[in-house]
Amino acid sequence: MSEKVADLLWEMLANAGVKRCYGIVGDALNPVIDGLRRNGKIEFIHVRHEEYGVFAAVAEAYLTGHPVVVCGTAGPGVVHLFNGLMDARKEGAPIIAIAGDVETSLIDTSALEELNPYKFFEAASLCTGRLVNPEQARAIVNAAILTAVLENGPTVISIPGNVASADVPDYSSAITIPKPPLLRPSDADLDELVKMIDDAKTVAIFGGDGCREAHDEVVQLAGRLKAPVGYSFRGKQWLEHDNPNAVGMTGLLGYGGAYGAIHEADLLLLLGTDFPFTEFLPGDSVKKVQIDKDPKHIGRRTAVDLGLVGDIKPTLTALLKNVSEKSDTRFLDKHVADTNSFHDLLQHYV
Repeated sequence: MSEKVADLLWEMLANAGVKRCYGIVGDALNPVIDGLRRNGKIEFIHVRHEEYGVFAAVAEAYLTGHPVVVCGTAGPGVVHLFNGLMDARKEGAPIIAIAGDVETSLIDTSALEELNPYKFFEAASLCTGRLVNPEQARAIVNAAILTAVLENGPTVISIPGNVASADVPDYSSAITIPKPPLLRPSDADLDELVKMIDDAKTVAIFGGDGCREAHDEVVQLAGRLKAPVGYSFRGKQWLEHDNPNAVGMTGLLGYGGAYGAIHEADLLLLLGTDFPFTEFLPGDSVKKVQIDKDPKHIGRRTAVDLGLVGDIKPTLTALLKNVSEKSDTRFLDKHVADTNSFHDLLQHYV
């Protein structure tokens, strides 16, 4: 039997590390799901509503860092994916959406359940491809997978049923996914940061989701600088545990000594956070340094005195080689005590 476009699709997704697909079978999607059955390497999770499926996929992709597929058939099926794909874009989750589409002979005829995937998914998808002939298959699938994995966000592949069931002319399912490069600031920028740290009597750290791979480095730096460590809601899971310098969160869900620590420090290090609640960040009375892998995040929530582009783990690894240890623990002790008082008070009402 000749290999179909649907076979190439699932084989490439399996080779890219996809383990599960969430969704609902139906109509335009039937040839795609039949290819999934033949493949047998990817588990299909049938859900009661496409929106349930996409949010489940986002959760898995966010927590594991591995690409996850979600699917919905033409019309209402793919419309139900939109909210979850927007969530994936905000959360940075590698999601690949397989969207059923009307047959190619019906495209642009206002057929039943037809929608334009480019316009509809424009706000949610980092990359949208529409397969209108089998010759496109490998290139479109390859682009969707690489974009989702390397840019950490949602992509969409829209597939008419007649294309999914067509013979594929080139059945090479190989796909190469390069490892994301490690990014750290230049030595000159790190030297400037070291000087700012050494000149500051007190230092506070506020971290976000960008610290997910850098727990040990943040804790080591905080210990050396006697710095309290606050965190955003998305940074909590990476920075609170096994951290003697943890002082809780600030913002709408704030607690503990975080707010006081970041407002009273001489120098605040913003690590891997694009914290949106600017009213909870200190003003010009506190010097601020922001480190983030995305240059667009630098200085957009609050003015900073120094901005460095880099991943947190390799940046702190390099920084730790040169930064001097501080000895005065009074600033740290005060804000840790404030945090402990909050926990004691909370226990009183539990």
